[in-house]
Amino acid sequence: MRFVLFTFLVCKAVIDATRPKTCYSEQNQASCVEECRTPDSGATCDSEVVGNSLYWCCHNPSPGCYSNVNDAYAHCDTHTVLKIDDFNYCCLQSTCCHHEDKDCDPASTCCLDDCTDPKTCSYTEKGCGGEYGQLHNCVWDDKHSQCMVGLDLDGGSLANSTTTML
Repeated sequence: MRFVLFTFLVCKAVIDATRPKTCYSEQNQASCVEECRTPDSGATCDSEVVGNSLYWCCHNPSPGCYSNVNDAYAHCDTHTVLKIDDFNYCCLQSTCCHHEDKDCDPASTCCLDDCTDPKTCSYTEKGCGGEYGQLHNCVWDDKHSQCMVGLDLDGGSLANSTTTML
């Protein structure tokens, strides 16, 4: 009996450690509603089931990002969705983000100075992880060989997450 309980607790700890800061435990639905940004559309929080655990995740954790692929795609003008993790899907933006910009939307291209075409102005892979790339949590997208703005939610960066183009 102790082994079963221990195994359950270890598995639950692993699941809790892998969920992003935009998801709250079943008992913390009120925290989700209070701490999530006001969504551009839809509910503030979505229920998500992982194994035997229920979580409440921000429906629209960041501009252009949603907790599920269908909503992200429905609100995406470029019709290209970037999977950050199992709880964050972002619309690939067709805009540049420059190091001097105050705020940039997730999945925008991290662009070189004086350049405005996201298809030709991306930082290199090395530059993506450099000083300017870190300003906007830029992450390298292998599929498109581009440097993209990552997420920074409540100080918990998802910028180092593996990204997948859908």
